[in-house]
Amino acid sequence: MPDDHRILCTRPLPASLIRQAATHGVHIEVHAFIRIQSVITPAAAAVISKLASQPATVIFTSSNAVTAVSELLQTQSDRGTQWQLYCLQGATLDTVWQYFDGQQVIATTAYSKELAYQLLNDKPEGPLLFFCGDQRRDELPDTLAAGGLALQEYQVYQTVATPVALPTAYQGVLFFSPSAVTSYFSMNALPPSAVCFAIGHTTAGALLPYTSADRIIVCKRPGTNEMIQTVIEYFDHNNNY
Repeated sequence: MPDDHRILCTRPLPASLIRQAATHGVHIEVHAFIRIQSVITPAAAAVISKLASQPATVIFTSSNAVTAVSELLQTQSDRGTQWQLYCLQGATLDTVWQYFDGQQVIATTAYSKELAYQLLNDKPEGPLLFFCGDQRRDELPDTLAAGGLALQEYQVYQTVATPVALPTAYQGVLFFSPSAVTSYFSMNALPPSAVCFAIGHTTAGALLPYTSADRIIVCKRPGTNEMIQTVIEYFDHNNNY
């Protein structure tokens, strides 16, 4: 039987993944360290609703942005069916597939800068819409601006920190965003023998002020399923941990 490992996840997880990890002796406790809330004003909602009935190229780098826009449009007959979509892989793409026709997805990449380069290469015609949150990173808009592509940016959600002090000495902590990193470490220190699991290199970079690089495990491919598999594989190969 594998040794038991207690792991903290800083965002909600599907129960099926928690059960899957438990069969490998990895027991995951969930405490959400951020909360997402829509900030679409009535005026912005009217603009987005109008845009949804027109051809446009739409960029999503967050599953939260996809959800915010899609929930706004769910009562409309035209829900952005004429949009061409560029988005990040992992949770963002998974959420796009929930709300949009998969054939609308023109390109998907692991990181924002790669997505910007793809857009610069494709040079899509018509409006270029970027739906994002209040803590969106600069790589994509800056790269597009440097390449001569103008964005129409719409902030559709904001991230609210929900930190809590946890006394448990976890052996690993899962992070899916830089904002969750900041929230967690505002009230906690990493247990001495714990490792951090990061969904990607951006989140891993946010961890460096708090721990050393050799205690950060980066998921090879962004995605919730892939993250849990990374955790399972790590502890399967480090059973004396």
